[in-house]
Order: sequence, then C-alpha cells, then structure tokens
Amino acid sequence: MQQQPFNQNQAQAGSVNMNHGGHELFDAHEMLATTVNVLDQYMIFRPYVKDQQLLSILDHQYGYITTQYNHMVEAFSTGQKPTTSIGPYEMDASTDVTYGITPSQPKKA
Repeated sequence: MQQQPFNQNQAQAGSVNMNHGGHELFDAHEMLATTVNVLDQYMIFRPYVKDQQLLSILDHQYGYITTQYNHMVEAFSTGQKPTTSIGPYEMDASTDVTYGITPSQPKKA
C-alpha cells in the first residue's frame, strides 16, 4: 500500500487542526504539564493537611486551577477564545494587608 503525501487540503477536510506551529506546541505542552503537576502536588499533599481553613483554600485553588486548565485546553485545541469567561480568583476571607511602611515626617538626626 502506497502512502499518500499529506497536504493542507487534507488538514482542512479532516479532523486534524493545524493552526499552531512547533514553538507554540512546545509552549502549550509545558504550560499544561506544569498545571497538571501542580494539581498532582495538591492531591499528594491533601491527605496531610490537618487545618480545615488550609484544606478549604487548597480545594478552592484546585477547582480554580482545574478551570484554568480546561480553558487553556479549549483555547489551544479550537484556536478560539474559550466559550466561558475566565473569572478572577476570589478569596473566601477578606484580608486587609498593608504593604511597606507608614508614612511619617522625616526625623532630624
């Protein structure tokens, strides 16, 4: 059996989607693999978490990262914007954090 050469028309007619180059493919692979590794680490450490607040944070982050992963896969595989919007990460508890130092008058030496 003789193999037919692959051409662009076959890519458009078939289920093969050729809308990304090699560098994009490697970047997407690295990004998705890193996300999967983070999710794996969360599941490895989850049984050892004793504090319920920390466990709640871990579960919340796991869900958010899973949603991000699904959006990345959808965007890369379709070449289009994801069908659902990516919302910001919202913390359950409000924390007021003060960064830096409190402004004051200069002190003479």
